[in-house]
Amino acid sequence: MKITTFAAIYIGSYEVSMKIFEISGRRKIHAVDYLRSRLELGRDAYNKGIIGYQLVEELCQILKEFHLISIILNLLSYNLLTGSIENFI
Repeated sequence: MKITTFAAIYIGSYEVSMKIFEISGRRKIHAVDYLRSRLELGRDAYNKGIIGYQLVEELCQILKEFHLISIILNLLSYNLLTGSIENFI
């Protein structure tokens, strides 16, 4: 039975997270790991109407780390999801 590894990356107002799943040949999904990093994108978005340069740099660094993890784990694919913060960018 072939097992496929998949990840979902979520960018929210106050954290960026990645949840890793294994999908078996019978389409059973099992959560394997959950990584998260606190990043207060909402604070800038709600107060200033924009996300500041420093927070964008931090977000890019976190996403690079998640990408490296996906390479190490040989993930088949990953999806990027956002919360309400996209309304303010």
